[in-house]
Amino acid sequence: MSINIVNHDFYFHSLYGVLKFSIRTSSSNADEFINDLFQLYRVQFSINIINTIPIKNEDVFRKELSAFVKKYREKLPIINQLNTFYEKVLPEGEESILIPFKTTDKKFDRWIYFSLQSRKEGKSVAEIEKEFSRKYGTLLNRYSIDIFDGTSKTTVGEINKSNRVCRFCKGSFPDVTFKKKAHAISEALGNSLLFCNEECDSCNESFTAIEQDIITYFDVYRAFLSIKGKEGVPTITGKNYVLANSEGIQINLLDVIKRPDYFEKGLRLVSREKVSVQNIYKVLSKFALSLLDYKYISEFEDTIKWIRGEMEYEELPLIAVHTSTKEYLKNPCMTIYKRDVFATNTPRIVCEFTCINITFFFILPFSKKDKKFFIDKVEYDKYWEYFKPITKKMKWNQEDFSNSTKKDFVVKMKFSLPKELKQKIKKYQ
Repeated sequence: MSINIVNHDFYFHSLYGVLKFSIRTSSSNADEFINDLFQLYRVQFSINIINTIPIKNEDVFRKELSAFVKKYREKLPIINQLNTFYEKVLPEGEESILIPFKTTDKKFDRWIYFSLQSRKEGKSVAEIEKEFSRKYGTLLNRYSIDIFDGTSKTTVGEINKSNRVCRFCKGSFPDVTFKKKAHAISEALGNSLLFCNEECDSCNESFTAIEQDIITYFDVYRAFLSIKGKEGVPTITGKNYVLANSEGIQINLLDVIKRPDYFEKGLRLVSREKVSVQNIYKVLSKFALSLLDYKYISEFEDTIKWIRGEMEYEELPLIAVHTSTKEYLKNPCMTIYKRDVFATNTPRIVCEFTCINITFFFILPFSKKDKKFFIDKVEYDKYWEYFKPITKKMKWNQEDFSNSTKKDFVVKMKFSLPKELKQKIKKYQ
């Protein structure tokens, strides 16, 4: 007897992102599951018409949801994501709406967002749309946006290991193995929920060397702000300091005798490992390619060769860097802007990566769909001007990450200390 296996995609839209999951099960099991899911989300359907309404995240709904998840979790473990989404991601009282199919119309997705925002603010959809257009201008007419905020588990790529093809070396099972759980963004940077199925064990191992450079770049911030990696909050040992944060922040300055002016001119914390800034650009690009929809990967063959060290470039597009002094993220966040293929005077893929308190706004370089490299100042300035609607509220430094030479990495810090404490420190010195 043959069993008919079916696939279904479900999209839970909210102002805090879209949760997507797919089920693959027999048609008889799917019918019961879908009926219960539609009843839970108050979805009504008839021939060619689906009527779905926003659901508020509150105790009554979460109890109903918990019972639903309990009923199906053994056969469909993926639905545990629903409990996580409503308990940890979506705030109390916020609304979500179930769309039981994939939408390819950007205007429809935007309309869902406008509708939820209008209900929250008590304004009309037209008012919300007008405010949105004023903020983003024409950007969203050309780009679609994917946000990976690291607050809910997301696994990108083929589920079945025997069908996987590594997006970085093109190796397939069984010629390469996929035993390790590949983090789409380094675990040391606080990522515990974003994974890429299509990174083979060999590539995962080979990327360790360049990923160490971005980890070193963030070492001081990781320790200061208690960002947990694989082994918890790290103790960082540099060339002239040891930084720990187990019971409060402790900095042991190893060259304080040589530099008695530390607390007047500020600290210069020098990393033990040297850093190549081009490796940081490579790793940022690798993070983006790990999260990008697979259909785009073939456009970035040269990018992958560059990341793997098979091609060299002496000049790269600038990266805009913003450092926040007021807030930070515990989970790294990647936003990917994907350009319509027919518009060629701006980059195909632009990414915004925030880790702890630093944001990198960068072009994913060397796309086959780009007619320009955006290295020329005029080209770069035109691209940057196009993204001004979303970057104008922050202060950015345009930095060159082209240099592949390994150098000391220095974090400069300045403290404001009471006068009495300064006098005691000088006396001690």
